[in-house]
Amino acid sequence: MKMIEIKNLSISAPEKNIINNISFDINSNEILALIGSSGSGKSQIARAIKGISKLKLNGTINYGNISNIEIGYIFQDFAECLNPVLKIKEQIIEASIYHKKLSKKDAIIKAKKVLKDLNLDENVLEKYPFELSGGQKQRIVIGICLMMEPKLLICDEITTGLDNINEYEILELVSNLNISVLLITHNINAVRKFSDRIIFVNNKEIIKVKTVEDLKKYSNIEYINAMNRMLEDEFN
Repeated sequence: MKMIEIKNLSISAPEKNIINNISFDINSNEILALIGSSGSGKSQIARAIKGISKLKLNGTINYGNISNIEIGYIFQDFAECLNPVLKIKEQIIEASIYHKKLSKKDAIIKAKKVLKDLNLDENVLEKYPFELSGGQKQRIVIGICLMMEPKLLICDEITTGLDNINEYEILELVSNLNISVLLITHNINAVRKFSDRIIFVNNKEIIKVKTVEDLKKYSNIEYINAMNRMLEDEFN
């Protein structure tokens, strides 16, 4: 079921066209992978969907029944989203108290449930960010988003800097949330395992495919060739 419809979207900076007239949908409860080389415009597409782009936009984004507050966004530099001088408890409940009008008591109860779903012990609520590992910090940032009960979660290279085990665990957690996910990543193996559809950003335009294997027909594109080699190395 279609949740968000992007039609004829173009994104430009002064004297530079970044994305040219692209159209695609994001469906309910699917993981849509957004891939492409660094600087191809993936994050700018995501920022446009969230409504935080500072660039010039043309085209339309139809949100249907989803509000902006129901779109969560996890940035690549996720650790910087946490205030180093506040305990995790204060940070994870803040938005739900303000936007959801929860009491502090109810927000803490909800936070404990969210942490349990993310395989985190509730004692992290009394810790500061510097006391947590990278994987724990990432789960906390995801938890902050989940407190707002998003219908779409935009994950912008959210496993950058994590080891392979934490990377896999984070992606598996996200895939089991039963919400729509826009997954921006360079990890082709993650795309193969977790995504339902793929959008490849290339030369300011997009290519839409169902599976990683479908990308092989575009072997004339060097980025896709490199990704195919990564897959071959995995099975050799």
